[in-house]
Amino acid sequence: MNEKKDNLIAELRSLTRADLAEVFYVAFKDREERSKERAEIVYEKLVLAEATWADEGGPPLLRVVCPSHQLLFGGDELTEVGDCQLCCADLCSAFKLAKCPICGAENELT
Repeated sequence: MNEKKDNLIAELRSLTRADLAEVFYVAFKDREERSKERAEIVYEKLVLAEATWADEGGPPLLRVVCPSHQLLFGGDELTEVGDCQLCCADLCSAFKLAKCPICGAENELT
């Protein structure tokens, strides 16, 4: 890789998981695009997800990582979980109050 990419990777690795989510969503904020390949899909959006699974196997649980500008209740780990009240996506965040990166709804997670 080149030096610019190496420096960016080093910076990203130094962030907490919560800060990484914030950086990701700010960086990709305006990248929503209409789908040109599949007629049944109108919009596509890049999201950050956390995969969790048990040692016994089985499919992983994918939760969309949410950013929040409500820093009152949050920490550095993605311990708050719940479903989006509008689009029903599985969510996780470091914050109790989190904005769904898919539909934009504000959600209270537990």
